[in-house]
Amino acid sequence: MNETALSSLEEKFLMKVMRDAVIKSAGFLDAVYGDSNFVFLRNEKYISSVLNNPDISAVFTTEEIAARIKSDNIGIVVSDNPEKLFFEVHNYLVEEKFYGEDIENSISRTAVIADNVYIASNNVIIGENVVIEPNVSILGHVKIGNNCYIGAGTVLGGRGFKYYRDADVTIHMQQAGWTDIGDNVEILSNTCIERGIIDDTVIGENTMISSHVTISHGVKIGRGSAISAGAALAGAVEVDDGVWIGLNASVKQKVRIGEKAYICMGAVVTKNVEPGQKVSGNFAVEHEKNIANVKQIAGLQL
Repeated sequence: MNETALSSLEEKFLMKVMRDAVIKSAGFLDAVYGDSNFVFLRNEKYISSVLNNPDISAVFTTEEIAARIKSDNIGIVVSDNPEKLFFEVHNYLVEEKFYGEDIENSISRTAVIADNVYIASNNVIIGENVVIEPNVSILGHVKIGNNCYIGAGTVLGGRGFKYYRDADVTIHMQQAGWTDIGDNVEILSNTCIERGIIDDTVIGENTMISSHVTISHGVKIGRGSAISAGAALAGAVEVDDGVWIGLNASVKQKVRIGEKAYICMGAVVTKNVEPGQKVSGNFAVEHEKNIANVKQIAGLQL
């Protein structure tokens, strides 16, 4: 992984380096990637989150908050708008290939690819005995393992939904990660799987994904899971091995679903699900508890 000093960026942006540091990747207070991450900090109540995380090497913040960060181990960049600066620096590093150089496509001769499939001109790896149906779009930084099936109209490596927004500007956070699909994965028609923004989006081997599913940036799905039609997984969700996610279920960002858990159809999952747990409802709770709640409500209405 590449690294650079904060001071090397000072002339390119409206920022002041109060304490220099080496950075390797963008990160967030609740999600860091490897070591030497730079993050933004808008609220002083989260200073301890920065100081207690050894993988954060630098923080973009305001002068007022910077004055309260006493540790000599944290690099400090001061800006009137640290969040906007964070997005701008990350996007600059992506454009400069800081997170990784482009590679030539590698497509197995045994892959069966329909004539009207779109494949980006670089950063695509397709394994042996893969079947790709018509109107699929493979937008780059996508790896497909062996013996996979990609249904018609599916989009792989799409743009992640992560933005800085204010009244004057909208800045899309560019992707630095890949979409990594393991061996023996089946993806049915019109499913969208976004490329990772910082780390990779990962689909584990032997996983089955139905039609019209949305899998957002940085999602990690374990081996042998099944995701039913219409399900939507927001960014950085972690799904362990052998999980079932039912029809039209929705999973909030950064939720973890434990091994062999069962998410019933239509469930709205807003908190972690334990291994083997079955949940249903809006908001999703233990399935038997949800049924009891429904019966109680129905009884009150009679």
